[in-house]
Amino acid sequence: MHIESKCIHSGEGIDTITKGLNTPIFPSSAHDYLDADEVVYPRYFNTVNQKVIVQKLCGLEEAEDGVVFSSGMAAISTVLLSFLEAGDHVILQDEIYGGSHALRMSSSQIRI
Repeated sequence: MHIESKCIHSGEGIDTITKGLNTPIFPSSAHDYLDADEVVYPRYFNTVNQKVIVQKLCGLEEAEDGVVFSSGMAAISTVLLSFLEAGDHVILQDEIYGGSHALRMSSSQIRI
C-alpha cells in the first residue's frame, strides 16, 4: 500500500452512532463507561481518539503498537522511568529540553 493510502486509511474508526466514515473527534476527557468493558480515560491511553491515532501512526511506521502522550515531557519521563532502576545513571547532553533537566534535579525524590 502506498504511503498516501496508509495515511488516509490506517486507523479508520467508523462512528457506530452516526455511521460516519471519518473518525469523529471526541473532545471530552472522560467517556460514559458505566456499561463499558474498561474505564475509558486519557491517562489510560484508551480513548477513541488515542486508539485511532495510534493505529494510524502504526500503519505509517509499520509498528505493532504504540502510545501517544499529551506532551514531550510525559513521553520522556515515561521512557526513563520504565527502563531505569534504582542506582542507574543517565548521561544527557547540555542542550536538551529544560524539563528533562528539571526531572533530573528532582530524581532524588523519585522512588522506583
